[in-house]
Parts: sequence; structure tokens; C-alpha cells
Amino acid sequence: FGAYAKGGCHREAAALHERLNQPAQAAQKYELAKEPALAATLREGMGQVGRAAGLYEKAGDLAAAARCYERAGDFRKAAVLMSRLDRPELAAALLERAGEVREAAEMLEKVVKRQRAAGRFELNPERQATLEEAARRCAALYLKAGAPEPAGRILKEAGVEREAADCFARAGQLREALDLYKKHRLFGKARQVAESLRAAEEVELIQGEELLEEGRPAEAAAAFARGKAYSRAGELYAGLQEYEKAGEMFTLAGDLDQAAEMFGSGKDPARAGAAFEHARRFAEAARFYRRAGATAKAVAAHQAAGEHFEAGMLLKEQGDMEAAVSALQQVPATSSRFLEATAVLGEIFLETEMYGLAKEKLQAVVVATPLTAESLDAYYLLALAHEKSGEARGALALYEKVMAYRLNYRDVQARIATLKERGAAAPAPTQGVPRPTATQAERYRIIRELGRGGMGIVYLAEDTLLKRPVAFKVLPPAIQASAKAVEEFLREARIAASLLHPNIVTLYDAGDAGQGLYLVMEYVEGKTLTTLLGERRRFGMQEVLYVAQQVGAGLAHAHARGVVHGDITPANIMVSKSRAVKIMDFGLAKTRERALAATTTIRGTPPYMAPEQIQGKGMTSQSDLYALACSLYHMATGAPPFTEGEILYHHLHTPAPSPTTRVPDLPEGFSRSLLRCLEKDPARRPQGVREFLAELLPRSAPAGR
Repeated sequence: FGAYAKGGCHREAAALHERLNQPAQAAQKYELAKEPALAATLREGMGQVGRAAGLYEKAGDLAAAARCYERAGDFRKAAVLMSRLDRPELAAALLERAGEVREAAEMLEKVVKRQRAAGRFELNPERQATLEEAARRCAALYLKAGAPEPAGRILKEAGVEREAADCFARAGQLREALDLYKKHRLFGKARQVAESLRAAEEVELIQGEELLEEGRPAEAAAAFARGKAYSRAGELYAGLQEYEKAGEMFTLAGDLDQAAEMFGSGKDPARAGAAFEHARRFAEAARFYRRAGATAKAVAAHQAAGEHFEAGMLLKEQGDMEAAVSALQQVPATSSRFLEATAVLGEIFLETEMYGLAKEKLQAVVVATPLTAESLDAYYLLALAHEKSGEARGALALYEKVMAYRLNYRDVQARIATLKERGAAAPAPTQGVPRPTATQAERYRIIRELGRGGMGIVYLAEDTLLKRPVAFKVLPPAIQASAKAVEEFLREARIAASLLHPNIVTLYDAGDAGQGLYLVMEYVEGKTLTTLLGERRRFGMQEVLYVAQQVGAGLAHAHARGVVHGDITPANIMVSKSRAVKIMDFGLAKTRERALAATTTIRGTPPYMAPEQIQGKGMTSQSDLYALACSLYHMATGAPPFTEGEILYHHLHTPAPSPTTRVPDLPEGFSRSLLRCLEKDPARRPQGVREFLAELLPRSAPAGR
């Protein structure tokens, strides 16, 4: 041994001591030889576990070191080594033995998290049971350490929610505890927590759930209502068929659609209507308002829903014809009920003795619809409108069509018999009717067409005798349908020829061109106001006043001779190249009416027609004044007073809007003058054109243009 010692051969010496069964000396020599593992084994064998633990740790054998530390009672060091070995469960047990309960719980939490993470990919009952057991052990340690909050969190994350709720309650996290108690229907504990929170509404909700579980839905619904769980209460009341209460609950919940449905199922249609209206379900609101007899509200709801036909029909049933017309006029042409609405409008106009409007509407239906059982009434009513307005022949022809389709329809046979007794028959043939023998028509050489319209075709022609250009108008065939028509034409032509004024287009001649009656008039090279309005949309005030002065002068001249124009419109006002303003087609009112009758039931131009003309009451100078005001209104604002909806109806019933609502900078005096001319009652208009011009034109207005 001395030699080994002198030579520093400690390992060899240790081996010799070990063979001689001298473990203490061998362990010492192994330590000197820097062989801690061998020394640790000998020390452990001798029971020196504390010293062996250090040697094992030095040798890197952490498991053996931890074993020895544990045997030596140094549990903390053993736990540290187990943690380094990633064995947290053993480390936690050692820490608990060392009295470090909180650290033991935190160490065990790692185990729980690891198991929970593994379970995300494959969670079976066995793995879940293992996870829950680990969570419970971890929670128990946290509770032992006086930390209930992390205990509750660990349990909740592991799905052990009932025990977690108890932990949260101990931790003072009452809201978290309450939610879990409610979730798992632990009503007693939930109520205690809610009372601690002084959450009266929560107490009611818990009681509601408890009552519901006990099979007492009515009491449960009341409790839910007190707890402001209105949707839940509403569902229960609906199941109990207490629809009004259910509707109230859904209303409080803001579920307006469901509230409306509930009220609709109940016995209060007015309330149901209000609920549907509140939910903006206007069509259904209208249906319930009608059941409740709330007509005004039903009409408003129909209109809000775009159901103008239904609104109009309801108003008609109530006898409010004016409002019914307004509603029916809003039915769009694309609607499947447009023709039906048109027919009802015709019927209303017929009932209110507005025969022109009635014929216009019913004619539109008849033209668009073949004679069937569904359209039979429209044909009959159109015949009646013709009869009421004195057009016996047209009425007779329509009545006969109706009777041919259905022999005993209404009183059609009696009406046909009455009309025949009065002498209504088919128009007499025109053969043999005396014609104006105007052979001088050959003196006019046609150059080109200037335009065409309801009053015929106008040509530029040359008077070959006087060598001057003239306007040659060929009138439509309807004007020569009978001797009476021809006689009227000639009489009006003579009157028109007598009107000699610089603001009236002069009539030179009239006669028969072989294929139809004709008029020869002064040729004015220029444009109509209609054409100019298409180019400019509206005129300046000085130009409007100039036209008013010029046209007014022509009208005053004619009116003084007892002649009414009957169709003053921008299309019948010509402005020459020299800026002279002239009225066309003067003195031909009856001829014009007969010409228009061939193509429409309206005897005039709707945007410019006076109310009395629409009603067929006859025209006066006030009618021309009304039409002139409409034309000036168009010039000043860009459009006549009425442009939308049922224009003729508006002329009869709707006050004309002030021109300043369209063009704010128009003079107030000008607007007032026009509106006075647009009064519905002719007696309230100026008594003549001169009175109107005196009011309209300021004294300083320029006489020029």
C-alpha cells in the first residue's frame, strides 16, 4: 500500500482494499482516484447514504442520487433531482414529504397539463379518468396549501366542474362558481351563491330552472320573466298557449318577429297588427289590422308594404273614393294587379261621374284584355261610361259585345233596347254625303311633310295661284264620318278664318282633297314650344313673360269674338324665326274633339286640361286660361304642374304646387298669378286674359323680346 501511495496509484490501492474487504478504505481511495460512482456504491453499501447521494450526483447518476437523498431524508434535494429527470409526479410526492405543499401542487400541475395535452389528440374514457384523478390530487394539494382558486382552475380544465365550482366558491370567485352550479343544475348551491352576490335576477332564474325541472312551467315562466330571461319565458308561455304573455315576453327580449307571431296566434288582432308593424312586416300587420277593424292602420300598413291595390280596395269599401284613387294610382305597371287596379279606377270614376277618366281607364283594360268572364264587367262599365257621356253608338256596340258573350248579363238587354229606342244605331254610310266641292285643292302643290298628330298630317305646300308657301293639313277620316261632322268642320273653319290677328295662325282655305278634308293655313317657319322645350328644358323669366304677352293677345282677340281654343299647349304655340309667337288650330274645338275620339277617350292634352274640360262640362275662356297657365308653368319650371300618377285626377282634386317649389328664385308674384289661373273652380280664376296679363306683367316689363 506504501508503494501505491508513493506512486499515486489510488485506484489500484482501492481495488486491493476492496479485495481485502476494507470498504471504507476502498471508498476513500476511489474518491482520491476521482471515481465517485465506485465510491458512492461502497458508501451506500455501508449505509452512508447522504455521502453516497453527493457522490452519485457528482458522477451524474441523478436517479441514484435522488434515491439516496430520499433515504437520507433530504426530500427537497431528491425532488429537485426528480424534476431535472422530468419526473414531476415523483418530484411532487417528494416535495409534499418535504412539507412544500404549494410547490408540490405546482409540480403536479405539470403532470395534469401534460395529460390534458395528450388527450387533445386521443381522449378515451381511461385517459380521461387518469386526467381527472391527477387533477383531483393536484387540487387537493392546492387546497392543502390554502389556494382554492388554482385548485378550481385545474379541476375545471380537466372537466371536473362540480368540484371546481366548490373550489371557486371557497376562493370567493362566486360568479365562476355560480355559472358552474347552474350548468350542472345544482340549484341549491347556485341559489346560495346568487344570494351571496345579491343577484336577485339570478335567484329568479335559478328558481325558474328548478321549477321547470319539477314540472311547473307556468311558475317557471313567471320566474324567468322576473329574472329578465324574456325569451325563455316567452317560449314557455307559447308552449302553454298563453300567446299574449308570450308576445309580451318576446317584445321585451327585442325579438319583434317572434313577438308578432305570438300576438298573431292570440285573440287580439289589433295588438298583433301593431307588433307586425313594429317588426316592419307590414303586409301581415295590414292583415291583422283589417281583422281588428282598424281601417286607417290597415291602409297605412298596406301602403308601407307596397300593397297599393289592397289599400285602394279597402278605402273604396270604406267609401273614401278620393283616397282610394290616390292609392290605386300607385300600383306600378309591372304589377300583376295593374289592370285590375285600372279597372277599379274606371269604376270609381264612373261612380263619381268623371266619365272621361272612366272611359280612359276602362278602355285601357278592354284593349289589353280579351272578352272573358273575368273582363266582362270592364266591357260593361265602359259601355255604361259611353252611355252616361252621351256616346250612344259607342255604348250600344259595347253592350252588344257583352250580350253576345253572356245573354243575361246584368241589365244589358234592357240598356240595348233603351238605346235603340232613342235612335242609337250604327253610323250611316258616308257614301252620298255632301262633300265640300273644293276643286281648287289642285292649286296646292305638296312639297314635304312637316309633321303629324291627332289632328292629321301637315305638309309644306305651294299655293300655285298666289305663289306663296302654305301649311296644308289633311284631317283624319273620323272628321268626315257623317254629314253632321262635315257640317261642323265647315262651320268651325269659317269661324277660324274670321280670326285675323298677328298672334293667331291665319286660316286661308278649306275643302276636300279627294282623300280627305283639308285646311290651308299661314305657313310659319319656326319651331313649336314643345320642340324648344326639348332643346332647352326651361326658359328665362323675360322669355316666359314675352310668350305670355303674345299668346294672351291672341287669346283675348278670339275670346272677344266668342271663340274658345280648347287645346292651348306648347305643341300648339309656334315661335317663328323672327320671334313672332302664334297660336295654331284656333277655332276648331269640335273638329279636334272628333279627331281625338278616334284614338282616345280624352278630349284634350292631359297635362294642360282644365278640370271642367275633363268633366265634360264644356269649355269657356277660363279653360283656355287654365291651359295657358299650365304651358307657362312648363316654360318656367321645365314641366307642367302634374307629371306623375293619374294626371287628370290631379287636375280635378290636387292643388297645383307653387312654381317656386321647383325653381326657388322665380318671382313670388309670377307664381301667385299662375296659381290663381290654376284654381279648380273657373269662377275663382281671372275673369279674362287681359285681367291675367295685367296682374302677371309688371308695368316695367319690356314689350320686346
